[in-house]
Parts: sequence; structure tokens; C-alpha cells
Amino acid sequence: FGIYSETKYKLILEISEEIFGWTVSDFDKDPNSVMKTTRSVRIANYVSKYLLEQYKKGREHWVIDEDGSMMWVLGCSWASGTMPDNMTEI
Repeated sequence: FGIYSETKYKLILEISEEIFGWTVSDFDKDPNSVMKTTRSVRIANYVSKYLLEQYKKGREHWVIDEDGSMMWVLGCSWASGTMPDNMTEI
């Protein structure tokens, strides 16, 4: 998922719960406190899909992270740390 800001973490949790019904306590059950790879890949797919959908809606819908960059997870078409001014609207 890249670096977790509080905003990004909340979005990941919201999507995890909405799509899969998973909550923080589901991930706390792992004795090693490591999320299963299959779960992280599935969540990343849905989060990137959401971020891309917001991007396609137009600039006023882009999801901006706490540092002012475009929120990024694996699967987004922009790089981690990309600033909105460096993006083009489609």
C-alpha cells in the first residue's frame, strides 16, 4: 500500500469493511500481526479501483493525501508522491 497516512489508513479500513466486511479486529487475530498477502492484494485492488474512479470523475473528486500528493496504492496509474499539479485531467 505504500506509506500509510491516517487518511489513507481510514480509507483502506472503510473499503475493507464495505467490500469484504473486514475490520481492524480481523487483522489483529494474526499472532504475527501481519496481514495475509491474499487479503492485502484484494484490498489494494479495490482501493486502487476507487482512487482511479475518483480520478476519472475530475479534479474535484481526486483523493489527496495528507502531504498534498495524490493518494497512491499499488495499481494506480501514477507514482507514489505525485502532486495533483503534475496530473492531467481526462
